[in-house]
Amino acid sequence: MNCSVYLTNLLSALFLAAVFLCLFLHPLFLKPALASKQTQSSSALLAALRKHQMDDDRYAIRFISEARHPALSNNARVLSDFAINYAKARWMGEALDLSEKALKLAPKDDYVLSSRAWVLTKNKNSNVAVVPAKMAVSLKPDARNLAILAEVFQARGDIAQADDALAKARHADQSSFDTTAASARILIARMKGPEALVEVSKYVKLHPNDLRGLILHSEVAEIVGQRKQCIADLTTLLKAQPKHGYALQKRAEAYQKEKEFALASADIRRLLSLDSDVGIKIVANKTLSECQESLGNLKEAYKARAATVALANTIYKSDLTTAVKTLPSDFSKDMVDCCRLEIALKRYESALSKLNIVLLNRPNYTHAREQHAYALEGLSRWNEALADWSRLITKQPTYPKWYENRARVYKKLGNESAAHLDLETLKKLLQDSEGT
Repeated sequence: MNCSVYLTNLLSALFLAAVFLCLFLHPLFLKPALASKQTQSSSALLAALRKHQMDDDRYAIRFISEARHPALSNNARVLSDFAINYAKARWMGEALDLSEKALKLAPKDDYVLSSRAWVLTKNKNSNVAVVPAKMAVSLKPDARNLAILAEVFQARGDIAQADDALAKARHADQSSFDTTAASARILIARMKGPEALVEVSKYVKLHPNDLRGLILHSEVAEIVGQRKQCIADLTTLLKAQPKHGYALQKRAEAYQKEKEFALASADIRRLLSLDSDVGIKIVANKTLSECQESLGNLKEAYKARAATVALANTIYKSDLTTAVKTLPSDFSKDMVDCCRLEIALKRYESALSKLNIVLLNRPNYTHAREQHAYALEGLSRWNEALADWSRLITKQPTYPKWYENRARVYKKLGNESAAHLDLETLKKLLQDSEGT
């Protein structure tokens, strides 16, 4: 694959960065940062937590983990909130464990039961989720419990029952955020994104100061392709809370998709200036690198990509060889992208030394082998570069670009006949691809 294809895949898989955070970075994400919270009373912490959830419930998880207060760790409802936020971050193992612990602490608490049901549903286990969801409603048929029951029924494919539960949730509390969020998610599941946006728009109009509503509206707007509306929502939110990390990150991503790379870079730099989690900084630096590269600023792109690798290395305090061996494949991808930028800056020796380590541990890593060949060409080590291109062609003989690259090397070595054969093969492959 060439560099542009790789970057396209990386951008289209931006969501995998979240998975990367979940599976790779969460031990650091849970590191306590505000020890002073431990001296606060449990009631004060609970009040602060609820306020934090109103600002952005996704990041309440960080507040809880920083607090490390015994009263919170044994509070079933707090654990349920913790579980829900884990599920939103797709850390399903932790979400299930915490919701189960909460249920053991309070087996007849409707809030805990419905939270357990929601987590189970997000884990694609709606058939099991229906039991605690129904129990929660029987104990307290409020808007939240009924909205979660509606989502459980929707996940099971019970459309009529989902609609009935949602109607009851609206009747219980027409202005409930839980009802609006459930309704939007259900409409999106039914491929009715525009209707979901209308639903959330009504909520935002009635509750203009509810940041959760703005976040939800921005997310639905993004889903239905109204990216400018998504940016407008996040801009409104940032006027109210200029240091809202989630809004900065999501607006930067939206700007990037709109090809407003300078604006995206500005948001990312603001995010990086905050006292934020290392995992967030890794994803932010990736975005910054991509935007700076799109602007043609390769030095800044390399600097940001190198920061990503350095931050990842600090997590396990390992050297490059150990990191390549033990860390997830995302680390190697970042390392190779770092090398790709070094090659573009003609820092061939530096790139080659890192690529040698990657290939020693992952000899079949195509993108690394490709960059290795480019680095060798930069150093005029033509025979070694030829070996790399030949190895790649043997592995995938129908990829045209590699024949063009090998032909270039053959010419440098004075083998015009071999270069001609590769160029003929290139021409045939291109013609075949146009005919299909």
